[in-house]
Amino acid sequence: MGAAHRIHNQEAGFSRRGFLAGTAAVAAIAVVPVVGSAAFTQAGATGLLRQTFTPLLHQAFQIVNPAGGSTTVTLTAIRDLSPEASPGSNFRFSLLFEGSAAGALPQGTYQVTTRAGSAYTLLVVPVTQPTHNKVQYQVIVNNPG
Repeated sequence: MGAAHRIHNQEAGFSRRGFLAGTAAVAAIAVVPVVGSAAFTQAGATGLLRQTFTPLLHQAFQIVNPAGGSTTVTLTAIRDLSPEASPGSNFRFSLLFEGSAAGALPQGTYQVTTRAGSAYTLLVVPVTQPTHNKVQYQVIVNNPG
């Protein structure tokens, strides 16, 4: 890429990395809380904060399949979306879940509930092919903060 092209992009106020990160986040997220206030606040969607999920790490969740039944998954990791831009951000992070490959779910919007009964409607994306009887799912949370 030539220097003139880079300068033009910088003058326009965007970079390829910023554009791709922004479009990927928009494409990958559809989060709407089911319980509590559905209003968005300056802190983001109610309850969709890293601090909400951190104490739930390694705990079981239920993903309710609208076609019937539910799948039990375990929250295995909470990761930064962009460590260099916002390490440990309470507003921008990903949740990784692991569940049984039996009854693996396709990408879709599902109700995800905790053992305590908190429920969220989230876009759940399988990020691994079912192998060794396990499948991993990812949820992206990218609240404006």
